[in-house]
Amino acid sequence: MSNRGTVYVVPEYQMSSGDVGGCLLRDNGEVPWSHMSSSVSWLQRDLTNGFADRREQLNAWYPNGYDVVVVTEGVEIPADVLERNRLVSLPGERSRQLSHYCIRTR
Repeated sequence: MSNRGTVYVVPEYQMSSGDVGGCLLRDNGEVPWSHMSSSVSWLQRDLTNGFADRREQLNAWYPNGYDVVVVTEGVEIPADVLERNRLVSLPGERSRQLSHYCIRTR
């Protein structure tokens, strides 16, 4: 049986210019980084494999590979992942709690 992880690309807001801001949510609840991109598809690339340091870190966290889920309209983050996010996002921690997620995409 595969022991693959899952990471969630979470578009959180859209600027009037059309740029999309969002974050990467790990299946353990951590939000290791966020980014601003020109579209949701670029956000996915930029948060996962667009930068060598991010790609290397994801490969270290998930040596058996990982699935990428883009959270768009109609896609829900599992409740257990949101609960882990709430638990790891204590004041002063590097990670942060998601207050809301999912923008409407064009």
